[in-house]
Amino acid sequence: MRSSPFLVLFNSLVSALPQVAFPFNSQVPTLAREDQAYAFQLASTTFVSDDGSALVYSLASAPAWLNLDSATRTLYGKPGQGNTGPNVFKIVATADDGSVAMDCTLVVASNSAPALVGNISADLARTGPLSGPTTLLLQPSSAFAITFSNNLFGDSDTIQSYYATMADRTPLPSWLKFDSSSLTFWGMTPVLVMGSQTYEVDFIASDVAGFAGATTTFNLLISSNQLAFHPQTENFTVTPGEPIILGPFINQLRINSGQVTISQMQKVVAETPDWLSFQNSTLKLEGTPLHNFESKSVSITVTDTYGDTAVKNIFLHTTNASLFNDEVGNQTATAGKPFAYTFGQLVLTQSATSLSVDVGSASWLQYDASKRKLQGIPPTTSKASANIITVTASSGSQSETQIFYINLKAAAALDFDLLFLDHSLAHETQR
Repeated sequence: MRSSPFLVLFNSLVSALPQVAFPFNSQVPTLAREDQAYAFQLASTTFVSDDGSALVYSLASAPAWLNLDSATRTLYGKPGQGNTGPNVFKIVATADDGSVAMDCTLVVASNSAPALVGNISADLARTGPLSGPTTLLLQPSSAFAITFSNNLFGDSDTIQSYYATMADRTPLPSWLKFDSSSLTFWGMTPVLVMGSQTYEVDFIASDVAGFAGATTTFNLLISSNQLAFHPQTENFTVTPGEPIILGPFINQLRINSGQVTISQMQKVVAETPDWLSFQNSTLKLEGTPLHNFESKSVSITVTDTYGDTAVKNIFLHTTNASLFNDEVGNQTATAGKPFAYTFGQLVLTQSATSLSVDVGSASWLQYDASKRKLQGIPPTTSKASANIITVTASSGSQSETQIFYINLKAAAALDFDLLFLDHSLAHETQR
């Protein structure tokens, strides 16, 4: 039987329309909080179009506080007291041949979020060697199990559920399993034909089922050649004005459980203060801390002849050390483009148990306390400016503050779609 030309044309048009491939509420979106800035980036696989055409994203029937940046697929806004509870809306993906709408529910809560308080590096190190603070080395085609501490996210009584996704919020690969009752990741690593493969995983604690309350990210590096320092991180107490010798750290560097030789080290890089000298062949540090010294982070990065990399993190501090290892330093953002900065161990000491951020007049910025991450998208029409950011680190009764600038650059040429989106959002707000 011959197909009708109309039926063939209809089927081709339907297949060309964009489709929902990965629903919003399957991505464990971040929970919104009353009177707090919100941001969540949709996975790149949320919608698909069979012909590969570019998609433009917009909102329909959304609450007034919620916006969507089409270029970055980022939901953002600041809910108020009247927005608590489920917020129902649609995200629309539009291609040249049509559009499709996806039903979404985003909950706004009034309680404070859980936060990462435990040491994820210590949990990972119990399983195997680390090539960096949050990167676990695994052999290909091998069984593994990683169990995290019950108090990693603080008081477990406030947490209803635990979830695991890839860092882009897509599902875990088939070889990686997660048991939420025991907080255990387990499985059999895949076969590698050559080189290495890194998988970035989000471990999520939820105080409202289906939504992320706090998130920590770690990496699984699968490689046949395993280069790692044992231990990966060390703390040393020093006295200003008195000479120190640290190392040689080459004695801590292993490749496939054997001692590394000088001939196996292809490249060595050390980030040290001026008063501290470094020997490439032995990985030894030597020098005299200045009289005004309080604390400093030092890193040694070694690359072997196979291209594998291992990082040694060293934290130097005095008895009355600062809660900051280093200055944050001024940052640069560009109008219309995503900005992100994470306050990591290179800036904060391990004793800094909490961190608060005052963004001042930079209302486009949001601070995610669970990740210690400052992020946001400056409006495309922003003019060049210097935004003052105040950061306060605390530990018990001790607190310390740093100030730095985010230098905002105006967009050289505004993207038409973004400009149209900003205009539409402004129009929606005024209605």
